[in-house]
Amino acid sequence: MKQTKFQLFPNPYYIDLCLYQYGYEPCTPLSSFGPYVRNHYLFHYVISGSGTLVAADGKGRDRTFRVLSGQGFLIFPHQNTTYYADKDHPWEYTWIEFDGVRVEEILMNCNLSIENPIYRSSDRNLSNKLKETMLNLTFHQEETTHFGLMGELYRCMDYMIRSSQGKRNVYG
Repeated sequence: MKQTKFQLFPNPYYIDLCLYQYGYEPCTPLSSFGPYVRNHYLFHYVISGSGTLVAADGKGRDRTFRVLSGQGFLIFPHQNTTYYADKDHPWEYTWIEFDGVRVEEILMNCNLSIENPIYRSSDRNLSNKLKETMLNLTFHQEETTHFGLMGELYRCMDYMIRSSQGKRNVYG
């Protein structure tokens, strides 16, 4: 016997997210980007290989992070960063650039911060769905409308929140 399920949507004024760009790149050994400062949030999901992120923390000190296949990294607005592919196993990644009035809340639910910019999944299935959704944005954007693209961005955020290690649940 199926049970009735009722949920209230947590925000009646939903202007959370705005998509700016998205893409995919299979990198060559030691290929790099930066140093560079961005105006919006930029999330990379590593499909294969590995690389290194050098990012300024909240006090402006450079910190170095090793990022592996199945992980991701987040760059924050106005943060100085450089990232480069591994010499022996260069990364292949997909990315989305976004911003919005509730991004900080979303990132808090993913346990991502300027001090902790590495996405680590506790659920391989959801992590794979995140990867596929990000790739779908890049390779099939002409098959949908702007509303469909925004839907894919929301789907990415949902997969990130539900799969993040150490996530917080402020939605109850």
